[in-house]
Amino acid sequence: MSKKQVVDSVSTKFGSSFDGTLKELVSKIDELVGEFGENAKVEFYGLDGYVEVEVTTYRMETDEEYSRRIERESKETARKEAKEKAELERLMKKYGETK
Repeated sequence: MSKKQVVDSVSTKFGSSFDGTLKELVSKIDELVGEFGENAKVEFYGLDGYVEVEVTTYRMETDEEYSRRIERESKETARKEAKEKAELERLMKKYGETK
């Protein structure tokens, strides 16, 4: 298996701090770029006089996240196989083996 892309989203309320000059707005955008990187996606929502900014970043999962995911998927596969085997045994007892 290979590593997967992870999506991280963060919402921040800026109040009315996006009011002002374009130069001030550029400064606030530069802060977001500094925090999240220049390839982050951004969406602006207006609500009751506040500006909410949702920033979404994309990254590859870390080695630790990858290991945890593989372990979780392996356990889930084993659980499903045990459930299917139990169901097969139950049906074989009920109907016997068929050819």
